[in-house]
Amino acid sequence: MEPYSVKIPQFEGLVSQLFISNDDFWRDKIIFNYMPQNIKTIAVEYPQNIIKSFRLSHLNDNSFTLQNTKESKPEPEFNLNKLTQYFTYFHSIEFERIVSDLSKEKVDSINESIAFCIISVEDYTGDLNELELFRKPAENSVDEFGNKAGFDYNKAYAVLNDNHEILEIHYYNFDLILKEIDYFR
Repeated sequence: MEPYSVKIPQFEGLVSQLFISNDDFWRDKIIFNYMPQNIKTIAVEYPQNIIKSFRLSHLNDNSFTLQNTKESKPEPEFNLNKLTQYFTYFHSIEFERIVSDLSKEKVDSINESIAFCIISVEDYTGDLNELELFRKPAENSVDEFGNKAGFDYNKAYAVLNDNHEILEIHYYNFDLILKEIDYFR
């Protein structure tokens, strides 16, 4: 392939500034993109507060189960409407960006820390996606109300399928799926 020159009328400067060659910019940012009928199980675990963790299963007979992950028996009663609606939330869930501006020590620190939430989704083909969420330290030591901010209230770090690539997510994209077991009761 021969090099060629590109000119845009009325544009002064280098055209190369208009094109981004970084793969991370063009990469697909979808984490979860499921049709509800294709999801077999959803597990949401809060390692530091296991009593809030749960597992949902969509059985072959088109029934559902809700299980506290601390116990092995299914919950006898739950809100079926909330449960079935929850399965629809796992469509078009995206991360914001791949974090590449952290030091190696900071990346290692994130990878070695305990996630505040682990979300696992398995479909009927057996494919499993697991997302670990980690608190992002607050940029300011106090929030907008003057209270001490221990972590960023808008963003978090995430690792998808143990690949050690740090992603940044916005809570507003994940609020619908960051539920606790009591939500379904």
